[in-house]
This record gives sequence, C-alpha cells and structure tokens, in this order.
Amino acid sequence: MIGLAVSLVAAAGLRYQVTSAAGELSVEARIAAFPDRAGELSVEDGAEPFVRDVLVLTADGAVPVERRGDSWFAPDCAARGCRIRYRFALREAAAAREDEDLAVLYGEIVESPPGAWLSPAEGTRFVAGLPTGPLSASALGGLPYAAFGDLRVERMPLEGGSLNVAVAKARRRQSDEELLGWIRSSAALVARYFGRLPADGALLLVLPASGHQIHGRCRGTGAASILFFLGTEVDLPEARRSWELVHELVHLGFPSLSRRYLWAEEGLATYVEPIARARVGELSPE
Repeated sequence: MIGLAVSLVAAAGLRYQVTSAAGELSVEARIAAFPDRAGELSVEDGAEPFVRDVLVLTADGAVPVERRGDSWFAPDCAARGCRIRYRFALREAAAAREDEDLAVLYGEIVESPPGAWLSPAEGTRFVAGLPTGPLSASALGGLPYAAFGDLRVERMPLEGGSLNVAVAKARRRQSDEELLGWIRSSAALVARYFGRLPADGALLLVLPASGHQIHGRCRGTGAASILFFLGTEVDLPEARRSWELVHELVHLGFPSLSRRYLWAEEGLATYVEPIARARVGELSPE
C-alpha cells in the first residue's frame, strides 16, 4: 500500500514485507544507508494521518522514530541503514479519503496503489500490476493499482503476453463468464491492433458501480494497471456496444506523461479505439 519511502533518493536498497489483518497493514522495511543527514522518511501526500507506530528495530529492541510535521526522522538510518516497522490504517484511510490514488473502499474491497511488496494474511486476495525486479525509491509513489478482498482472479493469455484480470464479486446483469468473455475479446482486438498485448502482465481491476456506469483509469508508471468501473445494470449487449474498456486497454500502448501532455495520451486512445473495433467488425466503417 503506502510504503514508507526514503525521500530524495533515486535508487535505494529497500526491501518490504507487509502483512494485512483487521483492515491494517503491518509494514517492515530494510533501508540501506542514504545521503540525507537528517534521515527523513516520508509517505505520499495525504497518507500521513494513517501511519502509526513508526519504530526502528535494533538488537536492543524497538526505538520510536521522531515525527516532525509530515515526515519522520531517523538520522541513524541515514548513516548506517536500518530496519523499520510501522502500521498503516488501510481501511480507515479508504473510508476517510475515498481517493483512488491513496485508498478507496468498494463494499468489502479496498483499492489502493501499493508502495511496497505485500504478503496478505491467509484468506485475503491481493492483486496488483507490480513490475518484476528491484524498484527505486522514487518509483514507489507511482506503483500501479491494487486491491484486497473477495476477488476472482484470472490470467488471460493473449498474443504477445497476458492480462491479469481481477473481478470484485457483485450481483450483475451478466454472468462472470460473460464478463470475462467480453474482456478477453476486447483485449484480443487491442493486441491484434498493436501486433501484441502492449503491456505483458498488466492488471485490469474490475469494480462494481451503480446503474449503467462504465468508466476507467489507467496507470502506466511503475507498471501498467487499469481501474475499471462497471455498472451492475450493464448487460452483455450494452457492454459490447460500449467503447470505454477498449479505450483504457489502448492506454497500455502509450507511456504515462506529465499533465501538460495528457492531451496526447487521451488523443491516441480516442483515435485508436474505434479503428481497432472496426477492424474486427465491432463497428461499421461509418
């Protein structure tokens, strides 16, 4: 979830172990020495009120870390590296903030982009479009969407890769098999347009919405993931007529850009979506 990250460090030796229980995350991190004399540790903006009991773990026991403002300061960690532990009130953050870039509660599903590697407790499903291999500290804030809860998770092999699909359980007008079939055909036509799936191993997280809503968001930093909302009243014919899922999948083929250039991201997805669908007969040339 929101991993405690060393500020002002482009590449650091960070290793996280995170467990979840009773709506909270218990985070333990090993931090290598880093060039910040004050030893400042920080979280994403808005996450600070939900970080609790930050401790440095030593051979002699646990030592509380001083908090000043929105940061914690551990000079000894900066000088020699250290092992820290803290709690993150995940469910409380989701209920209080309702921010998809921090944490949101959808029924019993908690969605939150992770800033650490997560090892959930027994009985809890966790999905994330995490990249493989080591990460720099600067990448933690941009990691992909993720969720805990009662999820059906499917790996869809496609041309040139696979798409990981996680569907939150809900009462819908379409069955799970119909929903997954629509997702598979939409992803296949995008893979056909590009010649391969643009982002192998990307995550598509499908969450329920009210009525006939269909909309989504794509994150491409850290790794690729899509947060997709599908109204519980949407039946299969309506889903097949919609453009939003293909639009979001097309985003996987274009890098995330700064706000100044969002027009290019949206422009490409808007341009490609009807062409890709027309090529497989989902739309007429007109």
